[in-house]
Amino acid sequence: MSGKGFKCSILDAIFPPFCLLCGGPAEGRFSHCCDRCLTLMEPLPGHVCSWCGEPFRVPDDPHLCLRCILKKPPFQWCRGLFRYSDELATAITLLKFRGKLSLLDPLQWALKKGLAGIDLPPVDGVVPVPIHFRRLMKRGFNQAEVLAKPLAEILDVPMLPRVLTRVKERPQVGLGFKEREQNARNGYILSSWGGSVAGMRLLIFDDVYTSGATARVCSRALRKAGATVSVLTLARSVRVQDLRHLPVDFSV
Repeated sequence: MSGKGFKCSILDAIFPPFCLLCGGPAEGRFSHCCDRCLTLMEPLPGHVCSWCGEPFRVPDDPHLCLRCILKKPPFQWCRGLFRYSDELATAITLLKFRGKLSLLDPLQWALKKGLAGIDLPPVDGVVPVPIHFRRLMKRGFNQAEVLAKPLAEILDVPMLPRVLTRVKERPQVGLGFKEREQNARNGYILSSWGGSVAGMRLLIFDDVYTSGATARVCSRALRKAGATVSVLTLARSVRVQDLRHLPVDFSV
């Protein structure tokens, strides 16, 4: 054992690492996230809208939700891997707003696990949703880009972080559905240094899908440039009025 490894072992014995999510001992594969919290991250059900990925209440043949029937989204496919709640919501929040980079590994692990349960469409590149340059300077990283690294590796396609740019600084956090739509409108544009995407099959990746406003604006920008667009997020927020679409376990 190296001197550094020996010192770390001694420090861990004196000051055991704790889970940033539940506050208990970080027992398991990661130093600041326990295995119990990992298992509590709730995958979204497989019965969802064929276009936007909204969960339905009961299993059924693939079909469209009312929102997509009334207005077709600008992307051809969209899925979220986990429900944005509890342990996962805490982990993403701590990573983004508290700079807890020790949670990056468990979140990337969760992403890999979630990918095993879905069939991704063929893609030629992964486009992480950008953040405003002032926020990037302050935070030091774009959470969508760092989380998507294993996704691009698994798909064996390039990461394309310069294709889109964020031109509005106001974040979406804390905004209502209509406010998110207004804030996202024209907030993301095709950058002048990202290269041509005409004819490419692109996968937009973001950490959380809330109202879908960001996904729609980014998709329109890429479609206008000639690309075919799909969307994947690590988590998806299920609004209160949409809880009726979730499966119900009557055996309890």
